[in-house]
Amino acid sequence: MFIRADASIEMGTGHIMRCLTVAEMWRDSGIQCQFITRALPGDLNHFITQQGFAVISLAGLDASVGWEEDADQTLAILAPYAPVDWILVDHYNLDLAWELKIKPFVNKLVVIDDWVHRRHACDLLINANIYDEAAAHTQRANVPSGCLTLLGP
Repeated sequence: MFIRADASIEMGTGHIMRCLTVAEMWRDSGIQCQFITRALPGDLNHFITQQGFAVISLAGLDASVGWEEDADQTLAILAPYAPVDWILVDHYNLDLAWELKIKPFVNKLVVIDDWVHRRHACDLLINANIYDEAAAHTQRANVPSGCLTLLGP
């Protein structure tokens, strides 16, 4: 199991914290989990390792690395494990194009995203911020058929 998320002084602390919640749940179920992150100023990589999880850092100290370079770097990490059982991504800069490049190398792709109007190529979508049926309908329309959606608190 891999998790792809970043944190820095400017963004992402919440992404890492909610991913840690999922990672702890998986660990309690006997599933080993590793984080793939970019080493950025103010990242939480040390905190993640303090929680008992491995962190694999991506090259480049710039949060503006494009999705394609990010996908290539992520795939280089995943290659020895391919096909990877699960990868969870929680990252506003990684979108449908990134997912489509990663998807052939993983059995299940999980996305945490609280933006309703973004399209995804995932097997499981989590959005805890959905509060009405119209938003839920929009969210479900933006994922493949057969994608499990966990929407709302």
